[in-house]
Amino acid sequence: MTEGSVVVSFKTGGAAGGQTLFSVSDSSDADSVWGLVQTGDGRFGVYARNDSTDVNLTYFDRDLVTDGLWHQMAVTVGSDGTDVYVDGEHVAHTESTGFFADVDGLDAMDLGRVVTSGGAAGFWDGSIGTLEVFDGVLTAEQAVAATQPAAMPVAAFHVDQDLTADNAITMATAPGGTDLVADHLPQWECNELAASWAIGTTFTAPDSVTDQATVFQSEDSVTTNGGNASTASLMLGIWGPDGGERIGLRYDSPAISEWDLSVPFDQYQDKKVSMIAVMGPVNSYLIINGQTVATTPTPVPEGPHIWHPASTTIGTTNTDHTLGTNLKTLAIWKGVVPSTPLAQSLTLAHNITR
Repeated sequence: MTEGSVVVSFKTGGAAGGQTLFSVSDSSDADSVWGLVQTGDGRFGVYARNDSTDVNLTYFDRDLVTDGLWHQMAVTVGSDGTDVYVDGEHVAHTESTGFFADVDGLDAMDLGRVVTSGGAAGFWDGSIGTLEVFDGVLTAEQAVAATQPAAMPVAAFHVDQDLTADNAITMATAPGGTDLVADHLPQWECNELAASWAIGTTFTAPDSVTDQATVFQSEDSVTTNGGNASTASLMLGIWGPDGGERIGLRYDSPAISEWDLSVPFDQYQDKKVSMIAVMGPVNSYLIINGQTVATTPTPVPEGPHIWHPASTTIGTTNTDHTLGTNLKTLAIWKGVVPSTPLAQSLTLAHNITR
């Protein structure tokens, strides 16, 4: 095989150092191998040598060593070079075209180790779920789809109370409090606006909005091109009056233009609202009370974290804009977000956290 693709799901056991997820090798040679590895300095990717000569070294820097979570990685090798995808993101590219055919005398294929003339070594300290080898180069779209992580609830809050400025929830007072953040930071934090995630809520809408009523808000510091420190915020809720009163999801940052996934608020005034905002790998969409009411291509601007646990509030912003009515539930997912039919059924059932 002069070109192809390998897709593997795995999780680490917490140990650093040279480890092998998958390899093909010449078992009679000391250093003829093509493999998916974790290097001694913690990087991941392709390590390939033939008779002690490098044929493909394509790595990416990412801390997958201690998080204890499942990850999906795809490596494609073709005439355009080698590309690596992890959890739905393109993380590395080199012009190397070295694949299985570049290892002379190849006679071994192994999961979780490499076999050379010195015997078996590089044992994987963790888990391997599935591994697939393709005799062709996956497209970027196929590789992204193949590595999208499974849906993972990040947090779910059963609030069921009228929220005012006095009893709005911050991470310090939320169920689990700061322990939730400390224990689950890799799951909670989402570092790319293009990553797949969803946020859902059930609440009673106010009868009118003069400024904004916030269900969920996260803020993070950001530095603009001019070097001035400012804040970026992600808000789920209701806002106005500029441009009319709207309901949905809004991202605002001085580094990029404002973006929102929203619809007019008027038909939801003083009613029970069950809403899920979904950020998928291709499209973003907003579902309210069982109906998809807005769809837009997923934005991929250069920006800070989507949400940041240290400055997250439920029912208010960090300063004001209290929801002021009953908030029933709030849930956040990371990974492959609920399908449209599932999201619609969740909002119809008014059971966002199911």
